[in-house]
Amino acid sequence: ISHDFNNVLGIIIGYSELLKNSLADQSQLLSFVNQIHTAGERGAKLTKKLLSFSRKTDPEASNLDINKLILEQQDMLQKTLTVRVKLQLNLVDEIWPVWLDDSDLEDAVLNICINAMHAMDETKSDDQLTISTCNKSVNSADAHVLDIKVGDYVQLIITDTGCGMDNSTKDKIFDPFYSTKGDRGTGLGLSQVFGFVKRAGGTIKVYSELGLGSQFVLYFPRFKDDEQQESNDILIDDSVFRGYENILVVDDEEGLRVLVSEIFKDKGYQIFCAADAKEALQVLEKQAIDLIISDIIMPGMDGYQLAAIVKEKYPEVKIQLASGFADARNIDKVDKALFKNMIHKPYDSQILLQKARELLDG
Repeated sequence: ISHDFNNVLGIIIGYSELLKNSLADQSQLLSFVNQIHTAGERGAKLTKKLLSFSRKTDPEASNLDINKLILEQQDMLQKTLTVRVKLQLNLVDEIWPVWLDDSDLEDAVLNICINAMHAMDETKSDDQLTISTCNKSVNSADAHVLDIKVGDYVQLIITDTGCGMDNSTKDKIFDPFYSTKGDRGTGLGLSQVFGFVKRAGGTIKVYSELGLGSQFVLYFPRFKDDEQQESNDILIDDSVFRGYENILVVDDEEGLRVLVSEIFKDKGYQIFCAADAKEALQVLEKQAIDLIISDIIMPGMDGYQLAAIVKEKYPEVKIQLASGFADARNIDKVDKALFKNMIHKPYDSQILLQKARELLDG
């Protein structure tokens, strides 16, 4: 069957190449033929992947430029998302190379984008999906949290403005056969993405807020030609980030409260926690606090509103806001500098420690 299917694909690819040569001066028709040719090549890669799976052979990984692959997929992704969803690319210059199977990465990006599209309101025409890349050096503290090795990674970040997920859904999205689409979904797409990223030696983290959207952050190890090159663990004087002050961590997600608490406790700080703004104000009534690190999107009173009250009642307390999906609904209630200085989730422990130390020393 695979032989016959490859013959069919060979005809499609071959004739599309002939058409490309004949339509060199007709840009619109040429773009259509390019899409046919690309689809044929993807079909050929898929056939090879199915054969590889049935024979239990390794995928064909190679030195890959993620930016180049995303740019090559851009037209196809935009057509998949349809005109109602704007595709935005934020690709960092001089991205590090990675060692991946390009067809596996194409499938992973497409799977996440299709899931994002299904999470968006079909009646709206202003939804957006953003694909970003950046180089990221992971130190020992972050490696422990992310459950990956210390070293250099390429981050691929896909953010949508869809309906978002609650914690229960977020905890299950990588489970095989789990789907929120009913009969429209198999529940295999994201589980395959998870398996691919793990096989590549990376990890995938998800951040989501109901009503605001979701963000998938994929980490892929940097590919280095010289295997003898030492891993780039970040060597920074540990004493720079140490302190003794009282810090109040405010976040409605328990896992993040625990994470931030451990990061600061490890450096000598005294930590207090609150699950929402109301609880945070109760802590402030009883305990002297030097710095508040608060999420923005929380049930009831949000981080902006909390910051406004704190600045009025406790002007000596420093404030650091953090969020994955911060909107500007109550930004008028706080100093614009707080919004500008906001830390974006998922947390980078060094940036978090550095920001805290700068505020406390300021």
